[in-house]
Amino acid sequence: MARPAIPPDVNGQREATHFVTARAGLDLTDKVELALFADNLFNSQDVLAVHNSNGRSGCVATSGPSCSVYRQFNPVYREVTFRPRTVGVSASYRF
Repeated sequence: MARPAIPPDVNGQREATHFVTARAGLDLTDKVELALFADNLFNSQDVLAVHNSNGRSGCVATSGPSCSVYRQFNPVYREVTFRPRTVGVSASYRF
């Protein structure tokens, strides 16, 4: 059973996503800055795309009728999402 790709909306665009990036910094001196950041703050797992890799190759040979049949009935779908939430601290020094 084939699983359809995510359909675009009427304008050919995808649905809105919920990806939020935040950064807050503090200048400690004229030359030193310290900042806290978060990418994908709310840990959004919106599906951006779906790919069909035509199945995993369970064949000894790389081609042939048995491989074609295997791929036809064993499709592998991969969903592409945002990278998981990333939180960190950065420091910079101006020379």
